[in-house]
Amino acid sequence: MFLIARAVYNSEGKIKGYVGSYHNLNRHNQDEKRLRKTLKSTIQAIANTIEKRDPYTFGHVNRVAQLSLAIAKEMGMNKDFLRGLEMGALIHDIGKIYIPAEILNRPGKLSSYEMGMIKTHSELGFDIVKDINFPWPIKDMVRQHHERLDGSGYPDGL
Repeated sequence: MFLIARAVYNSEGKIKGYVGSYHNLNRHNQDEKRLRKTLKSTIQAIANTIEKRDPYTFGHVNRVAQLSLAIAKEMGMNKDFLRGLEMGALIHDIGKIYIPAEILNRPGKLSSYEMGMIKTHSELGFDIVKDINFPWPIKDMVRQHHERLDGSGYPDGL
């Protein structure tokens, strides 16, 4: 709740009174909470869809989210950072939606060609989310989640 006011002056330049308006932010806060909850539910639905196509890694994105959040909390990261990290973790494998289910679900060792296809999922995921105006760098999380500290990761070898 807040009040916006300004002084009203008389002809001599002395304050005659004040005019203002009172704003109740409870409605705004409720709307923001509802939107936040809707965004998280939507992201979770996308994650669930991806995992249904790849039962081999069932639960993976939720475990990644939980582990990432635990590390970030231990590091003292703020609540907004944690929200973005969770959203990114939940959809980091969104590009797998383009990988044929026969490859995702095939038991045994993959051929180099098949592994090459799997490795495209981070770039494909980036292409899916790149135009979404998230308040966090989720598109970068999706693209870079297989990068490695020694530069041996993909897709950019960062």
